[in-house]
Amino acid sequence: MRPAGRRGAAGVGAFLAGMAVLLAACGQPAAGHRASSPPAPPGTRPARTGPARTGPASSGPASSGPARTSGAAASGTLDTGPSRRGRSIAPATSTGSGPAGSGSTTTATGSTATGSTATAPTTTTTVPLPPEQALTGTWPPGKLSLLGPVRRVAVLAVADHSSLEPDPVPAALPDEVAFRRFGSGPDLLLVAGERSTMTSWDPAVLVALAASYTVTIFDLPGSGFSSGGPALTPRGAADLTAGLIDSVGLSAPLVVGWGVGGEVALLLAERHPGLVGRLVLLDAVAGGAGAVRPAPQIFSALASPSLTAVTLASLWFPPSAVTARLAWLIETSRLAADDLVAAAVHDSAALTLRSWSDAGALAAAGSLRMPVLVVTGADDTVVPPANSARLAARLHAREIVLAGGGYAAYAQDSTSFVADLLRFSDLPAT
Repeated sequence: MRPAGRRGAAGVGAFLAGMAVLLAACGQPAAGHRASSPPAPPGTRPARTGPARTGPASSGPASSGPARTSGAAASGTLDTGPSRRGRSIAPATSTGSGPAGSGSTTTATGSTATGSTATAPTTTTTVPLPPEQALTGTWPPGKLSLLGPVRRVAVLAVADHSSLEPDPVPAALPDEVAFRRFGSGPDLLLVAGERSTMTSWDPAVLVALAASYTVTIFDLPGSGFSSGGPALTPRGAADLTAGLIDSVGLSAPLVVGWGVGGEVALLLAERHPGLVGRLVLLDAVAGGAGAVRPAPQIFSALASPSLTAVTLASLWFPPSAVTARLAWLIETSRLAADDLVAAAVHDSAALTLRSWSDAGALAAAGSLRMPVLVVTGADDTVVPPANSARLAARLHAREIVLAGGGYAAYAQDSTSFVADLLRFSDLPAT
């Protein structure tokens, strides 16, 4: 905003005093008198301040382009979904200089001009959240019905609010991002990792989390039920996740990033610190020269379009975790199919490789000023636990190592994992 031009002493004093009297006569609050406003109703959010969001303009219902998935649900109806809360924006004040030679500044308060700081009248403006589209055929049966249907919402990536370098490859925006939101309590956002969609999260763990949190899970563009788009970089994925937080109306969520999703979550917290309340890095990638990478055959398997769910489970769970592996296979099969098509597998593999090579997120991690928890499985072969040790050391964060746990250690010892999250969130045990 450009600074106001200067006026003579007599001109400014007379102008401000006259405006104060005029506003009082009209029944309007004068500068310096803060107008009260009601909180944002559900389905709206306060107008954003700060850097503009990047990407194309979007208006009206999200487009209904096909998702890049071999699963069901290509159609749906507009639905407001669960309660969606706007985020509060603190009103800004402005300070100006008083008449030349007066030795003081001037504030119009009520109908008089006194004080030392000029404060503009403030109001809170709300704008509607983008409409959601619930996809038919995606509502799970039985005890998993509390997860609700898959929904889509238009998302624009949010511009970087940090001092990190911009993404050298601008993120391409999808028309719609698919997500599920369910449960009750403070917001919890789960960011999935390698070769994953939102269906990859263990359903039994989601049900347990829903007792204490309002949980949001989602698909990156081109995967699962989200509409297609060019492959994202780690920073592009972080900015798009920030856009989802904005579009759905999440309030300072606890963000849990799994695997490559941990790198995305870390970048989200660094690039958009005002959007994240607390951060959990779950078997997370710590890229760069010091990264401890998995064996080449694991990279190859995760990048193969012909990888089956059974083989994937054998990578995520150690051989000793037979019961947990079978339970995951059975429970995820109850959800609407969203198998990754070949293009999505390729994009996921490219994102994984870039995450392992990217040292920027770890280098900037010391700037975080939010609570961080690091969790890993002691026997993880997809993201070796040495990477979590590097993250914990860099972030000065507590590290929890789950004995006997693989890449999906949170599902193997779900009771301990949920209890750890509740303690970290200062919530009572269920």
